[in-house]
Amino acid sequence: MQEALNVSFSWRTVKRLFPVCFNFWITGPLLCLLSFCLNAGAQENMAFFTKAKRDPLKRHVHMMHLDGFRSDLFEKLLKAGQLPHFSLLLARGRVSYDASTVDKSETMKVIESYLTSRRDTTIAGWWQFNRTSYQFKNFWLDPPEVINYELGLEFPSNPTLFDYLTYEGETVTSGFALHRRNVPFKNYSSAFGEGGMAVLQHTYYDQAHATMAGIQKVYERIAKSPSEKIPALSTSLLACADEFSHLMGAVASLHERISTEGEYCVSRESLDAVEDQRMEQVFKLIENDSDQRTVLTKKSFQKGPLKKEKALGHFTKISRNPYSGRPQEFCFVLPKIESFNSEQTSLGLSTSTTPALAYAEPHYVLGMIVVDIEIGRLINTLRSFRFDCTRDSDHCFEKKTQPGIENYVRRGRLENSLFEQTLFLFFGDHGMVDTKYMMAEDNENNRHYGREVDSEEVSFLEALNRGLEIAIPSSKLSTHPEAKIGIDDRHLPLELSFPHKIERWQSTIVKNSVLQSQVWAKNFFANLIADFKDDALDALWFLFSYGKSKIEHAEKQYVDPAEPTIIDVLTKLHLKGDAHYNTEEKKFLSDFYEKHVEVVYGGGAKNNAEIFLPASSGKDHASWKTRPSYSTILSNRKLFATLKALPSVGLIFVRKDNHKISPAEPLPKQTEIVVMDRFENRGEIVVRRDANTGELLYAYRVTKNRDPLGYDLPKERNLRYRTYNEWNDLSVERDHYYHNAVAGMGSYLYSTNPAIGDLTLMHAQGWNFGDNAGGHGGLHKEEKRTIILASGPGIPPSENLMAFSRYRTSVDPQGKTVLQPANQERTHPTIVDLAPTVLHWLGYDIDALAKMPEPEFKRHLSRWKESQVAQYPGDFVSLLLPIAQSFARNKIPGIDVDFEPKTRQGFHELFRFMRLENVEGKKQSVSHLDGNLLDLGARAR
Repeated sequence: MQEALNVSFSWRTVKRLFPVCFNFWITGPLLCLLSFCLNAGAQENMAFFTKAKRDPLKRHVHMMHLDGFRSDLFEKLLKAGQLPHFSLLLARGRVSYDASTVDKSETMKVIESYLTSRRDTTIAGWWQFNRTSYQFKNFWLDPPEVINYELGLEFPSNPTLFDYLTYEGETVTSGFALHRRNVPFKNYSSAFGEGGMAVLQHTYYDQAHATMAGIQKVYERIAKSPSEKIPALSTSLLACADEFSHLMGAVASLHERISTEGEYCVSRESLDAVEDQRMEQVFKLIENDSDQRTVLTKKSFQKGPLKKEKALGHFTKISRNPYSGRPQEFCFVLPKIESFNSEQTSLGLSTSTTPALAYAEPHYVLGMIVVDIEIGRLINTLRSFRFDCTRDSDHCFEKKTQPGIENYVRRGRLENSLFEQTLFLFFGDHGMVDTKYMMAEDNENNRHYGREVDSEEVSFLEALNRGLEIAIPSSKLSTHPEAKIGIDDRHLPLELSFPHKIERWQSTIVKNSVLQSQVWAKNFFANLIADFKDDALDALWFLFSYGKSKIEHAEKQYVDPAEPTIIDVLTKLHLKGDAHYNTEEKKFLSDFYEKHVEVVYGGGAKNNAEIFLPASSGKDHASWKTRPSYSTILSNRKLFATLKALPSVGLIFVRKDNHKISPAEPLPKQTEIVVMDRFENRGEIVVRRDANTGELLYAYRVTKNRDPLGYDLPKERNLRYRTYNEWNDLSVERDHYYHNAVAGMGSYLYSTNPAIGDLTLMHAQGWNFGDNAGGHGGLHKEEKRTIILASGPGIPPSENLMAFSRYRTSVDPQGKTVLQPANQERTHPTIVDLAPTVLHWLGYDIDALAKMPEPEFKRHLSRWKESQVAQYPGDFVSLLLPIAQSFARNKIPGIDVDFEPKTRQGFHELFRFMRLENVEGKKQSVSHLDGNLLDLGARAR
C-alpha cells in the first residue's frame, strides 16, 4: 500500500505552536511558518509501516472482540474514512466483510467458540436451562454462573487458547473479555464497575474507555518489568456498539437531527439529562486528547491508505468554546444500511428479501467510532512498549513516543515497538439486526426507543402459556397441588426460585443446613451494611448528627425493604456449597417438574428461544427424565397453533430423533432436523459424520410446499452433502438471507448439550421475543455476517481475507458425495478460524488444542481450580471494591468504601461452592479443530 497521508492545518496545531511563537518572538515566526508548512503539506509515504519485519523472538497476538460489529456498516464507515485507525492497520492487513459467526450468534457462546475453535460448546446462550440439572443458568446476572463463566470452573471442557499457551509456558493477558481461565489475576484488567453502571444507565462509552484503560495498564506494567515476558496472547472486548444497538436498534427511528447529507450533530446544548450522561465520555475523549491524539476530524488526515479520494477522520467537525477550548458540538456522517421490510412476510414465506436503505442508528455508528478511537489509545501504548532499551532488559516503556499517530505517520520511521511486531485480530462476534417489533409492554420507554405500534403487548412466555391454557407462576407463592405451569428464568414459583424456603421436602439434616446458611447470610449482610454505614459516616462527618440521621433514613428507605430478598439470595448462594443439600434439592426439583411443569422457555437471546417439553403429558404425570419424541412434539397441537399465531416466530427446528439425544449416550451416526415456518413450508437438514476424518457433512431437501429457507436449490437424485465451509460459501455467494442455516443449525443441533431445547425457534424478520430494539442470535444475514480484520508485520494488504479449507466434496458418477482434502482451496472465514491462526502465528501446530494430551489437560485444569479456590475470594474483593465505590459515590460523593476483615472472610465463605464445581477435560475425539487457517499472505506464513 503506497498511498500517502497528508496532514493539514488544524486549530489544535495553533494551540500547540502558539507558546513557541509567543516566547521566541524573533525565531518564532520562522519556526511557526516552517511547522505550518510541514503540517499542511507533508505527504509521508506509508511504505515505512509495511516494511516492519517479523521478529520470531517477539511474538505477540492481540485479539479484539468487537461486540455486535455489523459488516456492511463497518465497511461503509471504513471506506468513508471514519475509522482512521482501522484504515492505518489495513496498510499491512487484510479484511473480510463476509466473515460468519456461529449458530447461535450469542456473545457467551461465541466466546467459547473462538477460544476453543469448536462450534459445539457448553453454552447455548447468555441464559439457559439445563435439562439434566433442572436449573436455569444466567451467565450475565447470577453471581455463581458469572464466576463459573469467567474462571472456567465448569466449562469449557475443551482446551482454550489460554489453557494451551500457559501449558506451554507462555504469558497471556485479558482485558474484560468475560472468560479468563488460566489468565493470572494480575494480567486481567476488568471494567466491572463501569460495566455495572453501564447496565443501569446505558453509559457504554464509559465502559469502553475504562476497559481500554485497564488493558493499557497491564501492558505498561509488563513493559516496565524487566523480568516479565512479552505476552504471547492478549484478548479484549469492547461492547458499546452492541449494547447501544440492543437499546436503540440498528437503523435510525428519528430523523429530525439528520441532515440531507446524512450528517448527524451532537450539541451539548440540545442534550437532555439522560443523553448528556451518555455522551459525556465522548466529549471527554475529545477534550482530553492532547496527549494521546487519537481523536481526528476530516481536517486531520486528507488522504488515507485505502482510498485516495476519501478524507480520514472520526468527525466531520468539532466545535469548541472559543475561551475554554471545551468541545461544544461534534458531527459525523450516518451511512445508509439495508433494512428489511417485515410486512411482506404474508406472501407465504417466513421472511422477505427485499431491502430498503435506512440511516444507521446514530449511537450504533458512534459506538464503532469510539472503538476506533480506543484502538488509537491501544496503538499508542504498544508503540511505547519498546525493544531499543539501554538497560538490562529486552523491553521497556518509553512514554515520549506517545504524541499521536499522526506524528508517527508523518515521521515515517519504524520505532522497534511491540505495535510493529503485533498481529492484531479484530473480529465481530456477530452482527445486529433491527427488531423494533417487540413482545413487551407498550410503555413510554419502549416507544422512545422505536417500538413499532403493531408489536405484541404480552411477553413470549405469557403468549405461550395462554395458548397452552396453563398458568404463569409467582415467585412469592407456592404452586397449587393441581396446577400446571409454564416457566422461564424470571417466572418461577417459590419452589424453584428459593427451594430452601419449602420445608416439606427437607430432612432433618437438610433443615439444619438451611438454618445454618440463613444465620450466616444474616450475619454477612449485617457486616456488609455496617461497613457501608461506617464509611458513609466518615464521609459525612462534617454533618454531625444530621449525617447519621440521613444515613439511617436511607437504610430504612432502601435497605430494609430489600433485606428479606437479599437474605434469601445469600442463603441460596451459600447452600450451593453444600454437597448433600444439592443432591437432595435436585430430587425435589425433579419431582416438582414431573408434577407441575408443562413447558420451559429455556433460554437464548431475545432473537431465538429454546422450548423444553416433557416426554409425555396430559392426565398422566409429565416425564422430564427423557426428551419427547418427534411424534409427541408434533402431536402437541395447542403448542403449534400458538407458535403459528405469533408473528414473532420465524423458523422452528425439531430433531427427528430427539428422544435419542442424551448427554449419557453417543450421538446417532446421522441426524435429521426438520425446519418449518408458520406458513406450512417445510424442509429437512441431514447431518452425518464422516467415519474417516470426523468431519461433519450436511445436506438439505424441501419436503413440503415451498422452501422455508428460500434457498431454492435444484433437486438432485441423491442428497448433496457439503462441508460446513461449502454451505457457508454458498450463502455468501448467493447472498442467502437466512445465512448458512443448513450447516449452522445442523452443527448446533447435532449435539448432546442439555441446554438445547426440544424445539429451537428463530425470530421473524423485524421481531424479537422481548424488548430489544436491535439484537442477534438468529439466522438473518445482518446478525450472522460480521467482519474479521488481520493486521501484522509481513501481511500484504487485501480487502478479501480468506481462509484455507481442510476438506471439499465432489459427486462421483453414481451421484454420491465424496469427501477429500481441499489442498488449500480458499473459503470465506468464520469465527472459529481465529484459534488455528493464533497458534500458527506463534509457531505451534494449528491443531494443538485438539492434540493436547488429555491427562495433561486435566492436570492443568486441576491446578487452575486449586489456585482459584485459594485466590479468587480475595481477587473478587479487589474487583468488587471499585464497583461498590462507584455505586456509593453516586449517592454520597467522597465516600471511601472498604471491607472489614469479617466481611472479607464472608466472601471466602460465600464462594465455597467453587470447591464443588466439576472441572474436567472431556476432549472431543476429532483430532482437528473446527476452524481453518486464515490466509495472511505468503510473507506471513
